[in-house]
Amino acid sequence: MESGKKSIGEPWENRLRMIIAYSVVLLGILAAFSIVALIIYRDIVDDSWYLIAKEHFAAVIGLPCAAVASFILIRAFEHQNEKIEFKILGAELNATSGAIVLWVVVFLSITLAIKTLW
Repeated sequence: MESGKKSIGEPWENRLRMIIAYSVVLLGILAAFSIVALIIYRDIVDDSWYLIAKEHFAAVIGLPCAAVASFILIRAFEHQNEKIEFKILGAELNATSGAIVLWVVVFLSITLAIKTLW
């Protein structure tokens, strides 16, 4: 424990957590690039999808990207702190329930920012 970071579990468990966290981030980036490639392809082949995306950009592009960004942020936070635990309105949220509630809060805050700025 020289670095000040507490070690929970076996070394292979920590390594597996790190591999999964990086995989999730890479899959999120891959999904974002796939969406951009799909938009470019659909623009070349057919103009109707582009017109819908241009008219309703916040709904067609913004909300899916907000969901992916929320997921990546929560996974990165979870990887850094290993467990998400907090109390809200008298309820104690830990492990999966804490991550789900935090994801919803982050997603709704990004959605509110998109709505406010759009």
